[in-house]
Amino acid sequence: IEKNQGCNHMTCQRCNYEFCWLCMADWKKGHGYNSSCNKFDLERVKKGNSDLSRAQEELGRYLHCYNRFHSHTVGQTFAEDQLKAFLKRNKENVSSTVEKPEDRVFQNALRQLIECRRVLRYSYAVAYFMKTGSPKKRAL
Repeated sequence: IEKNQGCNHMTCQRCNYEFCWLCMADWKKGHGYNSSCNKFDLERVKKGNSDLSRAQEELGRYLHCYNRFHSHTVGQTFAEDQLKAFLKRNKENVSSTVEKPEDRVFQNALRQLIECRRVLRYSYAVAYFMKTGSPKKRAL
C-alpha cells in the first residue's frame, strides 16, 4: 500500500480492507471523514495533553540542557586556551630559576576551573537523559 496523494481513506487491493491512513482505524466501523484523528483538538493543546505540546515541552527541556552544556564547553575551551597561553609565556620568561608562588596558584586555579567546567558540562547531559521526577534528578 502506497499513499502518494489524496485523502486518508485507504483500501487494500488484496483484501478490500478499508482504513484510515493516519491512525490505521477501521474505516467502516464509524471512523469516516469526521473522525477525531483528522481534527485539531484545541482543548487537548490547552490542557497540555497533545503530542504537539509534549514535543514543545521536550524541545524546551533539550534546549535548556544543550545551551548550558554548550556554554560550559565554551568556558572550558577558554580556560584551556588561557592555561596554554600562560604556560607558553612562562616558558619564554625563564629568566629566573625559582617559580613564583602566584604562578603556581594561577596555574592550579585554571586546571581546577577546567575540571569544574567539564563536570558541570556533563551534568546537563546526565540530567537530560534522566527520567523526569526521579529522586536522583531532583538532587541535581
